[in-house]
Amino acid sequence: MTKVDTKLYIHELENDLLSGLEQFGPYGIGNKQPEFLIEDVLITRTDVIGKKERKHLKLHAQLGDKKFQIMQRGKGNE
Repeated sequence: MTKVDTKLYIHELENDLLSGLEQFGPYGIGNKQPEFLIEDVLITRTDVIGKKERKHLKLHAQLGDKKFQIMQRGKGNE
């Protein structure tokens, strides 16, 4: 089970909020990237990206009329 930091709603999916999260990076050991729960998302495409030993899953998603991307780091090998 994945632990989430908070639930996001459609009205919270604004570029200002999402790009503001980049200010807290870089993420890694000692600075974990936040994880959010977004319900009723339609996944329109998936891509596996990254190095052979540490692939990531990039999901192209849609919620209502909003389109966005979701990164699942280290989940591309599963």
